[in-house]
Amino acid sequence: MGRMTKVPQEVTDDIAAADYDFSSINQYSDLAYTQFNISAGAEYALSPRISLTADAAYYDLTDDKGYVYGIETGFLFVIRSGVRIGF
Repeated sequence: MGRMTKVPQEVTDDIAAADYDFSSINQYSDLAYTQFNISAGAEYALSPRISLTADAAYYDLTDDKGYVYGIETGFLFVIRSGVRIGF
């Protein structure tokens, strides 16, 4: 078996004397943001069973309070189209 290295006394004294203050930890993850979403869509029937679809969506997120990586504000546009076939 290997032999464990003896830890110097000043190291263990420093560890024992460490004073950790967790009094403000509840504020660290105080997430605050504003979110806005809007979407619209349309469908055009080619026949009773087949139709074309199109829709668009806009998402906006405003980070009111930076967290771990700073301010994470941004927006996203999504545009989709498709063919719907009924069975």
